[in-house]
Amino acid sequence: VPTHAWEILETSVQVARAKLPHVRHHGDLTAADQPYLARILAEQPDVPILVAAGFPCQDNSVVRSKRKGLRGAKSSLIYDIAYVLKSLRLLHAHLQLTSPIHLIWENVLGTSESDSKEVIKLTECLQPLVLDAEEVSFARRPRLFWPSFQVKARKWETWTCKGPYWHLQGWGYLPKETPWQSTGFKLLGERMVTRTCPGERSQ
Repeated sequence: VPTHAWEILETSVQVARAKLPHVRHHGDLTAADQPYLARILAEQPDVPILVAAGFPCQDNSVVRSKRKGLRGAKSSLIYDIAYVLKSLRLLHAHLQLTSPIHLIWENVLGTSESDSKEVIKLTECLQPLVLDAEEVSFARRPRLFWPSFQVKARKWETWTCKGPYWHLQGWGYLPKETPWQSTGFKLLGERMVTRTCPGERSQ
């Protein structure tokens, strides 16, 4: 399946290339004009499209006492992503492609309810749900995901309502070994907090 990515942080690109060598990287998303997107669509006209995007979280994070949300200098990148998404949909219709377009957007749990509604308005996605990385790793990282499709729990999964959002639980399992097995790092408790660095040696 052809996979395309837009990222300007070189270290992130290096990780992606190491883990997902088949991905084609295109650099700055804001430079993705319609002719460029049209060429990508024309390469595989019958392949279903999944647009997965995460806009910068700095202005949405509860770590900041004065959050600007989507009006902030960093998190406002969502409007550029939404413009590219609109262009993609228009081109898809213009080229008369029949393959479906699905979306899933991600950001921090601290995103305000008003900003969450703005995400839904911009992307035409559904209400967000919460997935936590603690299901598949040793770090607690609950995140909001806005899908354009209905998410149904499998028989071993459960829904829990916490605050304004539904949390999906039981969807993953922990690896047998920690990724920092040989670093000397020791985990105090069952999970790391978000900003613990597993490369640090215990004192």
